[in-house]
Amino acid sequence: MRSGSYIQALGRQSFEPSQPTASDDHDLPLPSEQSHERQRQLIKAQNDVLATVGVCLRDTKQDLEHTENVMAENEAGLFLGAVDLTVTYLASWPLIGIRNRLQTYRMYENLRYRDVLRLAWTMNTWGALFSGMPAHLCYQIVNLTKDYMQAKFMIWLQRQPLFTDPRTGQPKRDFWLHTAADKLISFSSWFLIYPLWYHSNLQVLHLLPPTPLLPSFKSFLVFSAASPISLPHLTTNTPLVSIATAKSLLSQAATSNFLLSFVTQSISVTLQYFLYHKILDLLPAPSDGTTPMSSLIYIDEQSDIPPPPPPAPAIEEVSTHTSPDPTSGEIATDPLELAASPPPRRATPLAHHHHHHHHHHHHHHIYQRSEYRNTTLSAHPVDIAASHAADCIGNALLLVGESVVLRRLAWGRGLGGAVYKPFEIGGAGQGLVAKALVVGEWGLMWCLFEVSWGVSTWVGVRWFGYARNV
Repeated sequence: MRSGSYIQALGRQSFEPSQPTASDDHDLPLPSEQSHERQRQLIKAQNDVLATVGVCLRDTKQDLEHTENVMAENEAGLFLGAVDLTVTYLASWPLIGIRNRLQTYRMYENLRYRDVLRLAWTMNTWGALFSGMPAHLCYQIVNLTKDYMQAKFMIWLQRQPLFTDPRTGQPKRDFWLHTAADKLISFSSWFLIYPLWYHSNLQVLHLLPPTPLLPSFKSFLVFSAASPISLPHLTTNTPLVSIATAKSLLSQAATSNFLLSFVTQSISVTLQYFLYHKILDLLPAPSDGTTPMSSLIYIDEQSDIPPPPPPAPAIEEVSTHTSPDPTSGEIATDPLELAASPPPRRATPLAHHHHHHHHHHHHHHIYQRSEYRNTTLSAHPVDIAASHAADCIGNALLLVGESVVLRRLAWGRGLGGAVYKPFEIGGAGQGLVAKALVVGEWGLMWCLFEVSWGVSTWVGVRWFGYARNV
């Protein structure tokens, strides 16, 4: 086959008759012209292959660079989030301790909030200002570990035959036994967590010295002499199984600090989780279409239709006046030299968003849409805003319940008239508590949010190509 092609390229074969007239000879291609055309086709095919390989390699390199940039931006966002959480925790702890003491003691009724701050700064040491923080930090760590292990256990429990629908093989939805098991585990684990919570709050109220930082090991032994959890008191003149005994046990359980703290902490966690996600839905986020905040205002404009392919490398046509080699009839041209290097693709421009959920641009009949930058760094300002707002609103809504629990702790230490009654909502000191919450904690949260917003925007502009006109 190959030798036949070569023979055909050289001209007329031996069995083909000669052309009778000279006019017909002009219509037949010369051997050199046939060789010239075949060489063109070969060069074009090789250049097409090289162009395709070059485009694939270029796209792969750009995808890798984009992935590395996104990973670096996510790591920067995680680092800023950790720093912001640490600064918020340290800066807000003294103010939270002052507000808790204002909720509990009567001695601050006739003072202004500025005087209370000055008194706390001058009369307390650094250890007293941050009293209770180590125990509370351990309480948070243990609580997070418990939640993680509990979530893993509940996932395993859903796969068991009792919690699985036999028809579909999927976990049963809204199965009351699954919910009951989850609540039972949460309540049982509170026996282990409560001593840390109890020790921290007593130190915040200055009912215990700043040291020791953590409660003793014996306090974790339930119903022991050192444990804050005690057995209910039973009178000797009533039978063990009676309505009066049941009423007494229920009354002691309902008014115990253990149960009240469990209920208030459970409500607080659920409420803040709910508020955080609701506020996050209202605020501009990477998946929303409203005007984004800070670094979220930088978006990538992409076409709804696939963009046209990049221009193929220029393929040099062999000039008609190129002289073939007189011996072989081939044109001395290297096809590798004809393949031009592909031009670099321009980066997608970043533009500002313009008020609508899907803002479309018509330019040269190209239908475009706007997409958000979606990294932990770009979402950091919105996440911090939702977190701070959820904390502020949750603390305000649970202020009365928190006051009841703290006052009962102080009453249990025998302070008597120096402490507000547990359900004493009115009074001269309550306005001071509201001012401590709004001016002190809310004001601090706003300042920290402004700083966090500025820092995250500066990091994005400095290292990740965010626009400067913010």
